[in-house]
Amino acid sequence: MKQATFFAENEIEWAEVISLIASDPAFQERERCLIILHEANTDEAVIRAHLTSIGDRLPGMMVTGITQISPLDKDMILFKGAELSVISFETSEFRFFLYDCEKLSPEAAAVNFSKELKNIPDAKGILYYSSNVGLNPERFLTAMDSTLSDIPVFGTQAGASNFFQDDSFVFYHDACLRGAIVTVVFSGEDLSVDTNYCFGWRPLGSMMTVTETGEEGIVKTIDHEKATEIYYNYLRIHLDEHFYENVCAFPMVILQGHRYTSRVPFRYYPDGSIRFSTEMRVGDQLSLSYAKSGYLLKGTLKLANELLAFSPEALLGSACVNRRLFMGNEKADQEIDYLRKVCPSFSYGCGYGEILRTSDGGGFLNSTLVVAALREGPAPELPVSTIEESDTEKEESAYMPLADRLVTFLEATTQDLKRINADLQKLASRDQLTGLYNRMYMENALHEEMRKHLTDADFSVMMFDIDCFKHVNDTYGHQTGDMVLKRAAELLSDCLPDGDLASRWGGDEFLVLFKHPSNGSDFAIAEKFRSIIEHADFSPVPGVTVSVGLAGVQKMLEEKELLRRVDLAMYHSKHSGRNLVTIYEKGTCENEMQN
Repeated sequence: MKQATFFAENEIEWAEVISLIASDPAFQERERCLIILHEANTDEAVIRAHLTSIGDRLPGMMVTGITQISPLDKDMILFKGAELSVISFETSEFRFFLYDCEKLSPEAAAVNFSKELKNIPDAKGILYYSSNVGLNPERFLTAMDSTLSDIPVFGTQAGASNFFQDDSFVFYHDACLRGAIVTVVFSGEDLSVDTNYCFGWRPLGSMMTVTETGEEGIVKTIDHEKATEIYYNYLRIHLDEHFYENVCAFPMVILQGHRYTSRVPFRYYPDGSIRFSTEMRVGDQLSLSYAKSGYLLKGTLKLANELLAFSPEALLGSACVNRRLFMGNEKADQEIDYLRKVCPSFSYGCGYGEILRTSDGGGFLNSTLVVAALREGPAPELPVSTIEESDTEKEESAYMPLADRLVTFLEATTQDLKRINADLQKLASRDQLTGLYNRMYMENALHEEMRKHLTDADFSVMMFDIDCFKHVNDTYGHQTGDMVLKRAAELLSDCLPDGDLASRWGGDEFLVLFKHPSNGSDFAIAEKFRSIIEHADFSPVPGVTVSVGLAGVQKMLEEKELLRRVDLAMYHSKHSGRNLVTIYEKGTCENEMQN
């Protein structure tokens, strides 16, 4: 495998690049060559001229690619011409698939693609490109057959020169297409594909919830406030022509599988709504984020050193221009230089979003650097060198800029607040005497389980109280009574499997939620607990027993009725001689109450 990457800022340079490729012996088997084209110019006539010249001078070579996003501010420096990367394969194969999403939905395209993919032996990786921000790559990725999740998907959503008109294109051979998806499947017994990414932003402040959405990635309210108010309340960002470049430094972060990724709004509306380049759902949890340039650069350096051991022969990537806006041109170039030290022909695109989906999760990303490394055959058995930090980074490590010192201070205070909040949450949810959950927490947990029951959740509840507890208090005093309650709570906790919840319901009454009872395991645990209490040492109290009731959830059963039933079952145990476990039975327990 060989990869070569060229840059052309004008038509003269473009002609020279095509001539170099045409004369290179490594690229003479043209049916085994793939061209990836990244165009900074969104002028359709210019792009078509480039595609035509490839077809004329390099017949047989397969072509795909995208248009790039334009600079986000006047100081941002992005390559202004065309980047053309050509890869020749020796033993591996690649197959193209085109889906016109003006005729076919992304979901239907994903279903069709999944069927095709199952017929490709030794598929190792999938390159994904799409145009039109409204297509939302998540729709395609989510609809793909889940059994194929071990094949990584990587790529870019095409960028445009105008956010409001979206003049983005994706390329397929000699065609320049809007509203289309192109996938390239790489396969081969000797082919290895390694994907990875660098993020760098970290959650800041409390989690927030999307509470109202519209179509095509529009979020109307967050925590029931206008979405734009979040940026004004926390960051004093105004709704003006600088909105996008201001919010870029503080993207929203959301957890996708095992990965943090971000969502950056690229448009706001007079009603306070904001629009993201991917769909957001009511209930999505997100928070603002922050970063230092060092976080991003050190992450990419680490990624580059990991790639050295893989020894890629070709390296493809996607880099968010948000990183360049945040770090500045010099440091953003340094990030790319790290990867070019791994593979000098590294090729990357900048669009509306990055794509990386693996068996660990992921999907459509923002503010991220994604790479896919390809190699045919085993890695060479050579000593692996190490890429060192740049001189600029070493100098900055010796002197921390004021902005970074402020971020470090913010990190420390944020961690302090998280610890304090965790302590407060524990105090708010726990009974101070026994350490078990309190009634308020258990009521919420029970309510959530009842909600899950609508989708066939399986659970039961156990209620018990200490027999003759008033006599214990009257005879031995309240301190001894408190000791009995604490000891009973400890023994109860020791009996319960992980995941089940125990609470002090009130006074000497306790309620337990068994989340996954099966084959009578809840009764076995209840009976074991009753026996342990009966034989435990509660000195100076000579003997302590409990009366226990059990009730399971049933279809269409309301929460109030479930609690009434478990209470009746406990009542039956108490009036049947105490020190007993009773499972609720409608006839027996109802008659007991009537009598």
